[in-house]
Amino acid sequence: MGKAFASELAALPDTLAWAQVQNVKLLERFVTDVAERPLVAIGSGGSSTACHLTALLHRTCHRCPAQFMTPLDVLSLPAGLHRAGVFLASASGKNKDVLAAFDVAIAEEAPAIAAVTLRADNALSVAAADYARARVFAAEAPTGKDGYLATNSLIATCVLTARAYGFKIADPKAYRKAIVDGSVFEGRQMLQVLHGGWGGPVATDLESKVNESALASAQLADYRNFGHGRHLWLAKRASETVVVAIVTPGTTAIADATLKLFPKSIPVVRLDTTLDGPAGTIDLLLQAFHLVKRLGEVRGQDP
Repeated sequence: MGKAFASELAALPDTLAWAQVQNVKLLERFVTDVAERPLVAIGSGGSSTACHLTALLHRTCHRCPAQFMTPLDVLSLPAGLHRAGVFLASASGKNKDVLAAFDVAIAEEAPAIAAVTLRADNALSVAAADYARARVFAAEAPTGKDGYLATNSLIATCVLTARAYGFKIADPKAYRKAIVDGSVFEGRQMLQVLHGGWGGPVATDLESKVNESALASAQLADYRNFGHGRHLWLAKRASETVVVAIVTPGTTAIADATLKLFPKSIPVVRLDTTLDGPAGTIDLLLQAFHLVKRLGEVRGQDP
């Protein structure tokens, strides 16, 4: 804590550039090792976003089942880790919940384990050193520790993981800031976040950021699931709600078809990207960060 959110956003281009040139061969070997296995991606808080993206990467590249879970999911119920690759995300590498999840993965004899951390020396690296099947990316990120919300560490983890799965990430200059009319948030405490495909991790991140900072509450639904009754919230509570539509090239048609049915009285903040795959996810994450900044300005609160 103690970092201004605006200063963290200003550092994002440097973080993108740094993550583009890091050696990810260790992570690439993990991706190869689990190519024919299901994947469980484990993280909490801001790291849940990176794990959501990792699960999408695995499903897309290897056509294998993949799921993101919290550490409690893994600790409280059997997760079949003895058959799966296990991916862990922890910026500090010392989060007690992630360390406990690592212990479970070892105890259940997961055949391959990988983690992304952004500290050169950390507890997770030390724990993994005793096991040949565990690999930990550990490097000192240029921006150091995040403030209260995951920003630079999250973007770095997403870029590193996408590169390990063979995706090229756009040059930092290709990404743009979201221009958000802050007046739409005045007097409205609920965000109804609509998403699909590569926009899913962005919805996960918005829910995390606005709830953890108490700037608003957030409901998430993909565009089809929204039509299964969730639209009733808008019918009953439109005056309390702002819709945030996360739109990727693959979801443009369904987003347009859905949004054109909304009464004009319902404010919609639309986050669009022309980039496909994880590059689009990262583009939208950066836009979502700026949405959170704008929401904080309206509330008179630094996220």
